[in-house]
Amino acid sequence: MGNIQGGDILLRDGVINAVGFQYNALSGIIGENYNHAGVALNGWEVHHVESNGYETIPILSFFSCDNAAKGAIIRYVGPQAPRVQQKVVEIVRMRTYPKRPGNPFSSATSWDTVNCNEFIYSLFLIAVQLLAEEDNNEGVSTGMAELSRQGHFVSPRRIDYEFFGALAQRTVWGAETVGGTQANHPDVRIEFEGQVRCNTRFLRYFCWESEASLLTYTPGSFLRSSYFRLVKGVSCGSPDGSGLY
Repeated sequence: MGNIQGGDILLRDGVINAVGFQYNALSGIIGENYNHAGVALNGWEVHHVESNGYETIPILSFFSCDNAAKGAIIRYVGPQAPRVQQKVVEIVRMRTYPKRPGNPFSSATSWDTVNCNEFIYSLFLIAVQLLAEEDNNEGVSTGMAELSRQGHFVSPRRIDYEFFGALAQRTVWGAETVGGTQANHPDVRIEFEGQVRCNTRFLRYFCWESEASLLTYTPGSFLRSSYFRLVKGVSCGSPDGSGLY
């Protein structure tokens, strides 16, 4: 479909329907244009982890206006790009990736859970490692071994949420509760893995300002990496490129 290739990363600004209008608080909180990622298997299918667990769905559904306000296509442009993208698709097709619990509030400090972006990054890490092993067995050097040793070619970012009073903890609890009502699959775990703390106290007992902090992978992690580039932005409902913005 359009310019989408197998192994491309598809981003979207997911929408939530409520009281007759569409919004997504998550993209506003993290300060980025997108909040969700999947990997294209070809020009018409995308694989991702969401509230329904790990699933492959039509790209038309992924970018539909019911699910996305807008979207983007980004592509790996590092060493051995065609091989890496092909290997990523192979890993997904054969389901040989570790099926860690999906968690939208996953921390980048461990692999116990993954959010959608962290999952996609793990696919590329595994692909590079497997290709490095293949090169080693064949006695050739293509840059995969160096990239595998380097490891973190995509970096997480720290997101800080500041609140008046002691609202940070209550907001986290509320987000976990809402997320739990939307998740309906055993492969999904809703748990805030960051830190909640009081930054400023008044008269020792009253928390004047609190903060929730999370180090996590976001769509911007790929956009900031020199190993990936933006192919194009996509309007909802038109992933073939007819509605670019």
